[in-house]
Amino acid sequence: MLAGSHNHSTLLTFHQRKWPEEKIKVPIEPIPGFNLRAQVVGQGGSYVKHIQQETKCRVQIKGRGSGFFEHDTDREADEQMYLHVACVY
Repeated sequence: MLAGSHNHSTLLTFHQRKWPEEKIKVPIEPIPGFNLRAQVVGQGGSYVKHIQQETKCRVQIKGRGSGFFEHDTDREADEQMYLHVACVY
């Protein structure tokens, strides 16, 4: 589990290896005119890229309002927005 987190933790299988994975809920209600995803990702993905370079983990925003479409359903996950962190490097 990642430091400071008390949420769902699993292992991600990638090429027959298991990698730590964490789901961190974003407990913020939508605010009209405020794009939370854009604020977290940063211009051109700069914030997420920085986090990934520093931590060597993949970071994605998923859930309702995230704009991330799950591969198996081609829809956003029907759950509260969350930050998905998987250490795969």
